[in-house]
Amino acid sequence: MKATIAIITNVILFIAFQQEPLTKVGTIKLPNSRENVELGQIRSFEKANFKYPSSTKNLQHIYKLCNVLFGFQDYTRPIGYDVSLEGLRDRMVGEVEEIEARKTKEIVDIVKYNNTKFLIRKAIRDDECNYYFISESRAGLGIKGGIQFKKADQQKAETILNDFLKNFQFKK
Repeated sequence: MKATIAIITNVILFIAFQQEPLTKVGTIKLPNSRENVELGQIRSFEKANFKYPSSTKNLQHIYKLCNVLFGFQDYTRPIGYDVSLEGLRDRMVGEVEEIEARKTKEIVDIVKYNNTKFLIRKAIRDDECNYYFISESRAGLGIKGGIQFKKADQQKAETILNDFLKNFQFKK
């Protein structure tokens, strides 16, 4: 009897923590290596380790994964704002040319996972990296976020971001 209860409890916990639903947009799979820390601890870590503004600031869900900060939230597209990710990318490319004079290397690209397009803007200055992402919207809803890290953690951070984007699923 105890074994049955333990198995059922484990299955329920596994399912409950496997994917966390976003209230309006879809489901995601969070990285297993995330640390359970409070926002104040995240902000202290950010202040102690980074000189430049964070790509995770003001996001609803923020996590610390070793030395990487990762955050996201759902967004609602304003009514009448019908700019595609390609149009947004073209605007950003113009901004990037102006930014080049500020010693910040920026790359803007569009990737596609599971039939969902994401615009990713990578900003690298000195040894700090801030990546921003935004999904295409469906029915006026989407997901956006950012990841902040040092160049030494770039491979780990890019794996975290790519895994997150690959596992994102819009609700049907």
